[in-house]
Amino acid sequence: MSRFLSLSVVNLQNYLRERSVTLSGSRKEDLVRLCINAEELNIEIDPDGLSENSASIITTKLTTDDGFVLCSPQHLAGTANMSGLPEISIFDIYNYLMSYEKFTHASLRKYHKLEGYCMFKDGYVKQLETVSFDINSKYNC
Repeated sequence: MSRFLSLSVVNLQNYLRERSVTLSGSRKEDLVRLCINAEELNIEIDPDGLSENSASIITTKLTTDDGFVLCSPQHLAGTANMSGLPEISIFDIYNYLMSYEKFTHASLRKYHKLEGYCMFKDGYVKQLETVSFDINSKYNC
């Protein structure tokens, strides 16, 4: 921690920029805190020194094995009306998650440490919406 306190604001900003950390100000205390967090999270310097093209990364992630590109969820119009969803119980969710190797009975007992729960608790989930689409239409946007 003390190594960051001795750096200048410009050096702190450079440290964060090299790791693609978004800067939201130039107060030294805030920059030191961000640097400490970046170090604790082991955020590495971008090896090629270039910022990746997020649009191409998203397209790659939305491409199915057969080469079809799915719609980005950000481009779908949803509704907060959940009345069209079937009733789902905690047991339905448990059984669904247990079908994946990543989850075990022990890990689900510690649900409060799971990434999705933590993101919800920390305020990253702002609004839930449903989107209706015809599965036979190959997810046309």
